[in-house]
Amino acid sequence: MKKISVKELTLVALMSALICVIAPFSIPIGPVPISLVIFAMHLSTVLLGGKLAILSCIVYLLLGAFGLPVFASFNAGVAYIAGPTGGYLVGFIFMILISGVFISKYKGNIKMYILGMILGTLIDYLFGTVWFSYQQNTTFLKSLMICVVPFVIADLIKIIVAAIIGEIIRKQLVKAAILN
Repeated sequence: MKKISVKELTLVALMSALICVIAPFSIPIGPVPISLVIFAMHLSTVLLGGKLAILSCIVYLLLGAFGLPVFASFNAGVAYIAGPTGGYLVGFIFMILISGVFISKYKGNIKMYILGMILGTLIDYLFGTVWFSYQQNTTFLKSLMICVVPFVIADLIKIIVAAIIGEIIRKQLVKAAILN
């Protein structure tokens, strides 16, 4: 098992902090608010790769679970994670896992980044929607209409922007010897 370097831990901490700053700002439009958290998660995956991005996500989730108001609309706590929309939060881990495979395998190929991010986001949608359906005792289709359909276009835009900006930033960080 490869040890994590101090530099990698620092990058994980910085990306976790960025996620914690971006994620709480949201627009409530129903049970699932509009936020930039998917953008932040995908950006971290482009910059750090899947393994370190998953660590950043876990740090973010733990900070929120322990009471730091880092979730949408400045929510926090285990009860929030266990609540109706918590499946989307937990699903971020699987989303990053999928998109991280594409980003690692196709380094620099933005089209493949976008494909991986779309597939990862679909997994997050599936995980979160099943969770929401169970929590709210409603059908999967109704939950999909409430929790996913209104967000698809905005999330696609976030994915494209995260892939493009992430790759530009990643190249600059590699040039500065901050990333490998």
